[in-house]
Amino acid sequence: MMGSYLFTYLTIGLLFVTSLLPVLHTVVSQRKDYFDPINWSGLLLFVIVGVPALRRVISQDYRFYGEFTQQAPSHVIIQMVVAATILALLCLYAGYYLSAGKKIARRLPRYSTSWSSEKAWSVIIIFLFVGYIGYFLLSGMISTGPRSQLADGFSKYAFIAVNLLNTASILAVSDLLMGIKYDNYKFEMRKYTKIIYVSLIVLSNAALLLNLGGRGRAFSIFIISIFLVHYLVKNTSIYGPALAFSLLYIISSWVAEIMGNLLSFNIAGAVDTILSPYLFRDTPRIQFNQLFIVFSSVPDELSFQYGQTFLSAMFALFPFQPVPQTQTVYNRAFAPSAGTDYGVPITLIGELYLNFWIPGIIVGFFICGILIRVFYEWCIGLSRNIGGIILFSAVTNNLLLIGNFSNSAPTLGLKLLPLLVAILYISGGLLESSEASDTGSYYA
Repeated sequence: MMGSYLFTYLTIGLLFVTSLLPVLHTVVSQRKDYFDPINWSGLLLFVIVGVPALRRVISQDYRFYGEFTQQAPSHVIIQMVVAATILALLCLYAGYYLSAGKKIARRLPRYSTSWSSEKAWSVIIIFLFVGYIGYFLLSGMISTGPRSQLADGFSKYAFIAVNLLNTASILAVSDLLMGIKYDNYKFEMRKYTKIIYVSLIVLSNAALLLNLGGRGRAFSIFIISIFLVHYLVKNTSIYGPALAFSLLYIISSWVAEIMGNLLSFNIAGAVDTILSPYLFRDTPRIQFNQLFIVFSSVPDELSFQYGQTFLSAMFALFPFQPVPQTQTVYNRAFAPSAGTDYGVPITLIGELYLNFWIPGIIVGFFICGILIRVFYEWCIGLSRNIGGIILFSAVTNNLLLIGNFSNSAPTLGLKLLPLLVAILYISGGLLESSEASDTGSYYA
């Protein structure tokens, strides 16, 4: 038994080393960009898999939330989860560092390098107006049931409108930083007046989104701002992305819960939350809890889904779902008492395993690596312009690795679509790939 636990420790240690490989590559490379999303991916998966696995083994605490029959000893299942994470990371790196991503990015048209502050603010005002309408349509439903119902059925369209508040905040901050960089305030506002306006927009939108239960959406603008400052105003050292990473993936939920209690004047709840960091709790919403259950019970208790949950993302705009989402499939099998609306993030690793077993993890993460490289090269590596930087900042804040694809991808897509259209209008169009300047890539 002692040898098996030692093997578990060694597996977790190997995951830690694997998670650091992209960072080490960046350190020794000539052109450094610590905001490169591949640097975040490994550390992110170590935080949500390696840290709770290590804590479980050290404390010998193998209590997991779910209605399931454990098919193997706990330490063996933990080894399976950690080993699958290592495999996923290696496939992700292989896809990312392959030259295919850069070649694909070269063929894509890119945004124009121009930026119109007047157009930006006209879009911001429209998005704020539509977003406020969506908020008031949803506000009456907040106390009538679980918050997840706000994104279901016909209320989904009002929920889409509310997401425009976040998009308006991103555009407002971007326009402010463009003015700081180029000192070009063509729009008829004084410099400090614009700062006040942008601050009011960002803070009020964050408060409204927080009231709807969207802690991630509410606080994402502050993380996105770190990216925008880095690429638009001043390149930061490694401490900038380290701070952003900590805010995003280590203490984001903890800080958001503290702020939520303070805004509702629940001082006792805020104190309890401060004394209980989110990363070190055991709750049904912790990703490692779901990963353990999936690897323990699929396919013995729950059959492979063979892509059904991924197909559900294609029906995000419809008030019905012809195929089940990941959280619905999971809850029916392992949390029937919680109801199908209860959100359970099993991560992309868990969702690929749930659908296609180990081959799904290998192929899925290899494709993810290529796609992340394409996006990074298109936005940052080949030619930095305001449109690409804004998109990159918005997406990197929400890498689709820790949530369920069937739930996270539509949310990200519905945020990106209006942002794509808005930037296209503000920047004046696209440049053909042959016309776009190629300033070189961080990777050959």
